[in-house]
Amino acid sequence: MLAFALVTALIAAPPPTTSTSASSSDGAVQTLKGGVTVQPLLAGGVKGLRAEFRVDAPADVVLQTLWDVHRFREIFPDIKALDVVGEHADEIDARFTVDAVLKTVHYTLRRDLDRNARTVVWKNIDGDLKLVRGSWSVRPASASSSAAAGAARAAGS
Repeated sequence: MLAFALVTALIAAPPPTTSTSASSSDGAVQTLKGGVTVQPLLAGGVKGLRAEFRVDAPADVVLQTLWDVHRFREIFPDIKALDVVGEHADEIDARFTVDAVLKTVHYTLRRDLDRNARTVVWKNIDGDLKLVRGSWSVRPASASSSAAAGAARAAGS
């Protein structure tokens, strides 16, 4: 899902088009085109990425967009196939086939939605990758805009 698509897409992103901010213990924070900030993460030998951005839409609309896996192929072009294999109230299992640059990867994620906290959390439950974990958190930035933060980690088989 988003986890691997986000990690592969943003790690392979071009150099920052604006300034690089102060670095943290995990890695340098970069500001990319459109004001997206990204920061590499490393924990327990597992690489990841944290991204933050603003959207001109209410927080609940942004949250619904990040939750709606049925539209992911429109948003994330590296997803070759996506099949929902299980769906319950605020939980969905989706099988992804992703072009991960060096090879095509298959994995199934369990995604959980907490509408009150405005979060989406996911973890892998099957597939080629040893570990995929991530989350989105959305908060209102103003009456008509939102701030979204996401973090994802992925490790190969």
